Amino acid sequence: MEGKQLSFLTEQVCAKPRKGSMLGKHHSLATKRKMSLSAKNCSKYTTEQRKANAVKMRQRITSASIQKMSRSLTGKPMDMITRQKISSTLKGLITGEQHPMFGKHHTEKAKEKISKASTIHWKDPQIREKQLRAIVEASFIRPTSAEVKLNDILNEVCPNEYLYNGDGGIIIDRCIPDFTNVNGQKKVIEMFGDYWHSQHITGKLETDEEKDKISKYAKFGYKCLIIWERELEDKEAVAIKVKEFNAIGTP
Repeated sequence: MEGKQLSFLTEQVCAKPRKGSMLGKHHSLATKRKMSLSAKNCSKYTTEQRKANAVKMRQRITSASIQKMSRSLTGKPMDMITRQKISSTLKGLITGEQHPMFGKHHTEKAKEKISKASTIHWKDPQIREKQLRAIVEASFIRPTSAEVKLNDILNEVCPNEYLYNGDGGIIIDRCIPDFTNVNGQKKVIEMFGDYWHSQHITGKLETDEEKDKISKYAKFGYKCLIIWERELEDKEAVAIKVKEFNAIGTP
């Protein structure tokens, strides 16, 4: 620190001896060797041993210490390897009675803070898309029977033109189209279930439900075709509808 002017507060902190601090001290070579061996032995622990040690450590750490550590890490991103290590160590440790919020409830003030933070995060396109993908992956979404039937029709009428997208491969303004064109055309096809898109569930007329969905895609330059589940009873009519839609804008 030679040549640098210290602030009054820094001088006071540095001048005041702190109990248990290593300020101005150095570990001996013997101590360094012991610390090195201890760290190497930790890597030999099994997953169960690491979990048990983590539980013991958590029991010794006070809430004040946790808050202090949290503040010190704020704004410092962790690399993926560190994240994976923490994840494997904590798996199964924060469920049921082990969870810090077990038997507790958020206050109204805390709920309001969480709500505001979530709203701000959701406005970020990258965060929103990441969360949507995580939801889709966790849901183990598979094609419905109606989507399978429509997929068969698409393969017959216009093979290699549309692919199933229910797994969230493409997300357009929080919408996950059921089928997307893979040959350069900005076209999507939605399979509307008679129940889930009914007025009873959406609170909207079916015609308004269709218009809302089509307009959402139109904002981003996409054309949208909607097929209702009941329409699949007439396979030929659906095939004609798909052909006409696929021909739009093509020479």
